[in-house]
Amino acid sequence: MEFGKHLNAGLWGIADRALPALYGVGYVFLVVRVLPEEEFGNFVLLQEIFLILSGLATAFALQPLVKYAAEEKGNQPSILSSASLYFTLFLAAGTMIVVLAREPLSLVFGSPKFSGILIYLPALVLSSLPRILTLAILQARLRIREIFWVNSVYFLGAPLLFWLGLHVLHLETAVGLILFMAAAQTGSSLLGLYFARSDLRFTTTPLRSDLRRTWEYGKFTLGASLSGMTAAKADTFILAAYGGPGQVALYNSVKVFVRAYDMITQVVQLFIVPASSRFSSRNDTKSLLALVEKSILFGTIAMIPLFIFFAGWPAPLLQLLYHGKYLEAAPVLRTLALPAFIIPLLAIAGTTLLGLGRVRPLFWITVQSVVVSLLGFFLFIPYWGAEGAACAYVASGYVIAVVSVYQLRKAVPITFAGVMNRHHDIWTFLRRQLSRTRR
Repeated sequence: MEFGKHLNAGLWGIADRALPALYGVGYVFLVVRVLPEEEFGNFVLLQEIFLILSGLATAFALQPLVKYAAEEKGNQPSILSSASLYFTLFLAAGTMIVVLAREPLSLVFGSPKFSGILIYLPALVLSSLPRILTLAILQARLRIREIFWVNSVYFLGAPLLFWLGLHVLHLETAVGLILFMAAAQTGSSLLGLYFARSDLRFTTTPLRSDLRRTWEYGKFTLGASLSGMTAAKADTFILAAYGGPGQVALYNSVKVFVRAYDMITQVVQLFIVPASSRFSSRNDTKSLLALVEKSILFGTIAMIPLFIFFAGWPAPLLQLLYHGKYLEAAPVLRTLALPAFIIPLLAIAGTTLLGLGRVRPLFWITVQSVVVSLLGFFLFIPYWGAEGAACAYVASGYVIAVVSVYQLRKAVPITFAGVMNRHHDIWTFLRRQLSRTRR
């Protein structure tokens, strides 16, 4: 299989995942530099809670939808209805629990104003529900171009609304930004419903077998996602408990840059989950091996410039973007540059296992990730604050990379030599593209 087939399938995905990077730039200039420190810390905390809820609901209900719809087997309306039912119920229950627990959460995070901000969580959830559902449907059909346009409405629209609120209406509050986020998500949801309209076929009586298999697959993806999110998000909440919104603001002022790593992960997941599911259903081991090895090599090469940039010039970058604000976070950014070389490997291992239906080993990988991460966070954060959180984040990532490779090799016989030899395919593809542009 030609590298171009893999890369062309991912180019729209790369463009799509570049949108959060553009959003991040707007976020830095329009939010981090302008919003008062406590308001920014509270805004970050609410965002994290929303992302956790929506991420867990997606893992539980929509990851099974992507897998089974991509295989193009069975009763598609029944599968969609089963997944949609679980997705909606999970989000409704989770949102209700968080809103009811807003006072204790406000005490835990040391921010009296946070309980009032949590009241607006349902607005974010309701405005995003159709968006997330239709994105899963489009992903199952590998309609990456449409996914790009749906995400464009949110990731480009939200900064525009932030600018309007902060610089025109002078609403320098977390609540104002939350409402603008909800408005951008509503527009994205409407476009998603338009693109996925032909696949939005529901039934009021989903098959019991589809409800069962969605549940059986989803409980492991939920466990894996819960463990993964605990490891990934615990730094912010533990830091808030020990240092308050100020430390959260400092840490997230640089962590926003390494969200470029998340872009790689999401690009990989965008097309490897459905592609690996299809190769597996056809018993096409050769194509699956080629997909995994080429993705690892290309992803790792793509991360090298980011590592050099973040590790080499953290202080000038912070000075340029924040005009002297958060300069003490430069060592934190340098530390957070170190996972660059393992992010593609972690992403590809996890999404390949997910696409192959090997959710049990994926679940145990993430459980181990939680244990290692929490141990590091509780050891380092009380003594070194934001820098301790960064050190624990990096150390846990490298430990889990070793475990992930071990589990991946049980499913796909990748080797170091095999990955490195894929550079021939990359150069072949680049030469062909160059010759086409000359014509």
